[in-house]
Amino acid sequence: MRKESSLKCRSIAVSGHKTTVRLADQMWDALRDVSMLEGSSVNEFCTRINDQKQRNESLTSALRVYLMLYYRDAAEVANEELSSMISNLPRGATPERSRKL
Repeated sequence: MRKESSLKCRSIAVSGHKTTVRLADQMWDALRDVSMLEGSSVNEFCTRINDQKQRNESLTSALRVYLMLYYRDAAEVANEELSSMISNLPRGATPERSRKL
């Protein structure tokens, strides 16, 4: 019995040319979200990534790496902001106590 793949193939236009990309549903969601946050369509976003990738790297691989780095950077920024907020609390205060103040 053949197991069904969790990867989904979809057609996108890169520089006006149709191509197929195979990603998991969660990666397609991330691609849509990041494209929107960057102010572009999925096709425009994929074209930009295609133009920036290494010549011997596949577009699918470049998209996966870009999305992972995008979310990793966002997590680092969130962590830095949280650390800054905690370090600025009055001495002896906890985040729970400060919300009540």
